[in-house]
Amino acid sequence: MHTTTPSSFLLIQPLRWRWLSWIASGTCGLGMTIVLFSVIPDLLHPDGLPTTPAPPVAQVNVIRMQRPETPVVRNTPRPPPATPETKKPLPETALRQVPRTNLRLPFEINPRLTGGPASLAMPPMASSGMDSFGLPNVVDIDALDHPLTTLARIPPVYPTRAKREGIQGWVKVRFMVTARGTVDQVTIVDASPPEVFDRSVTHCVSGWRFRPGTVEGVPVNTWAETTVTFELKS
Repeated sequence: MHTTTPSSFLLIQPLRWRWLSWIASGTCGLGMTIVLFSVIPDLLHPDGLPTTPAPPVAQVNVIRMQRPETPVVRNTPRPPPATPETKKPLPETALRQVPRTNLRLPFEINPRLTGGPASLAMPPMASSGMDSFGLPNVVDIDALDHPLTTLARIPPVYPTRAKREGIQGWVKVRFMVTARGTVDQVTIVDASPPEVFDRSVTHCVSGWRFRPGTVEGVPVNTWAETTVTFELKS
């Protein structure tokens, strides 16, 4: 019969306590784990604090714009250009049959002159034919329906130097009376003494105004020529 000795009993007794301590430690650890897992949610979300909801996500509305329609360009018919009226050509026979007339332009002394009176004498205007100038739209003064009528004439100013030195003379001038009655293309043909009275005559003749000359009632350009005489009265 096998009997347990006191020495073997002493060896078995520590092993039993070791196993019991291991079991007790595992049980305590498991209990603590369960308690922690049950308490942590209450700590994170206590009953007294309201839960803040997450902000709503803003909605994005996508609006599709339609492309503007390209306007249709309509070709509107243009009105036909107006046909210019053709002027009736002047018959050559009528130009030749008009009687010859002379134009006289009497002048008075320029009241602005000082230091003695002076007189200006102008002989009848001579006409210049259009053939010599090659201008078919300019007629001879003899071909007009009526003589040229002066509407405004400015007497030439007697040059101060010529007046002071007692110089007298004359200037032959040619100009064109336009269909509007103005004077154009003033040209000095001859002068005595030369270049003394030219500027005064050119300036005053450019300001003359006439009633336009007509041929069969149609206003035309007319060449005219005259001589302006500068004389000092004693």
